[in-house]
Amino acid sequence: MKVKQKNLLIVDFGFNTDQVFEPLFKSCSIYRTPSQVDASSVIVFEGGSDISPELYNEFRGTWTHQSHRKRDELEVSLFNFALSRGSSFIGICRGAQLLTAMAGGKLFQDVSGHFRSHAIQTTTGKRMMTTSYHHQMMNPFDLPANDFKLLAWAVAPLRNLNALSSYYLNSQNVTDFVPDLEPEVIWYPKIKSLCIQGHPEYGSPNGEFQNYCRSLVNEYIIT
Repeated sequence: MKVKQKNLLIVDFGFNTDQVFEPLFKSCSIYRTPSQVDASSVIVFEGGSDISPELYNEFRGTWTHQSHRKRDELEVSLFNFALSRGSSFIGICRGAQLLTAMAGGKLFQDVSGHFRSHAIQTTTGKRMMTTSYHHQMMNPFDLPANDFKLLAWAVAPLRNLNALSSYYLNSQNVTDFVPDLEPEVIWYPKIKSLCIQGHPEYGSPNGEFQNYCRSLVNEYIIT
């Protein structure tokens, strides 16, 4: 049996991500103080409000919600400190978007068609349903190819609902860039961050999507 060496730290905002990932770790606790953080720590940033577009050098778009400034500041500060200590990260929904910004990426500030469970395609050829409730979306496509690895993306029937989704990038509501694939799971190797747009804490703890997320944590974070 593999000895569990890493400790899970949840930046808790009322979600239940610990129930999904806790079995993979030596310990699981709520983040309280920087003294908890070291190279064995895996920090989970959970879902919630939109992050400030300032974090990815854009102006607020028409449909971008007011950000939780104190939360932004707390999580960015914790990220920078934990990264300097050699920690790894898991981002769920808002957390995935935050880590995308920390990796140097941007967000689509509004995207249609993602307000319901829908199918995703993985790089291993699997298709499954994800609980993906969000109106913003990770946009890593300006980064160098080696700075991110797209692991799963949205597929039909999502795209068939409205032909193609509508994409709004910034305060000018630019819509001329349409991505080839709509990101759902991304790995950022330089900052050791696994970003999951869906909510594995929703639904059955042993559902296909939940098991898929745990397999990615094992592959990219733990090993």
